[in-house]
Amino acid sequence: LETIVGTGDVSCQPIGRPDGYGRILAVCMVGTVNVNEALVRAGFAIAKRDETLDYVAAEDVARSERIGLWQGTFVLPRDFRVMRGVFQDRP
Repeated sequence: LETIVGTGDVSCQPIGRPDGYGRILAVCMVGTVNVNEALVRAGFAIAKRDETLDYVAAEDVARSERIGLWQGTFVLPRDFRVMRGVFQDRP
C-alpha cells in the first residue's frame, strides 16, 4: 500500500450508499492508478463479486500468479462468516 500511495496524492470518490455498518465505499486513485484495483492485483485484497465485478480480472491475475493471499490456502471472509454463523457484511 505504501508503494502505491506513496507516489502522489490520494483522492477517493464515494460510490453508492453506506453499507449496513455505515461504512462508505469508495474508489481511491493516485494519479491514474486505481488503488483498489492495484491492491487486488497485488494479492492484498479480494474482489467483492457480490458488490461489483470491477476487480475480478485483477483477482484472477493475482490468483493465477499465486501472489499475495493466493500463495497458499485461506478461507474467503464470506465463507468464514457463513461457517461461524455470522451474517455477511450486514447486521
